[in-house]
Amino acid sequence: MGKNILQFASLFVITFILTLAVPASNYAQDKKSDDGIKLLIGRIESLEKKVKEQDTKIAELSNELNKVQNPILAIPKMRSLNDLPKGSQPFEFNGQTYYMVPIKNTVEVK
Repeated sequence: MGKNILQFASLFVITFILTLAVPASNYAQDKKSDDGIKLLIGRIESLEKKVKEQDTKIAELSNELNKVQNPILAIPKMRSLNDLPKGSQPFEFNGQTYYMVPIKNTVEVK
């Protein structure tokens, strides 16, 4: 009977120690979690600030781009085939006719 009491007492002491130890470890984990949450909130706030700055830059660049003329529309139109420089050769690409204009008439490429 003395052995049973000793086993019961030791079981009771171990249970009591574990009962005290678990909340302390949970408190430490909660404190680490709180610190991690605060760190993440700080990072989120800094990223939101950067996003606002980038949105402002994008809006400014978009406004500048709208002010620039489309370079494709700035290509002059030919009035007639008589306006082509001498030695021009027609080539077709994607259904469009383009004219190669030689730089010098005296030099031949071999």
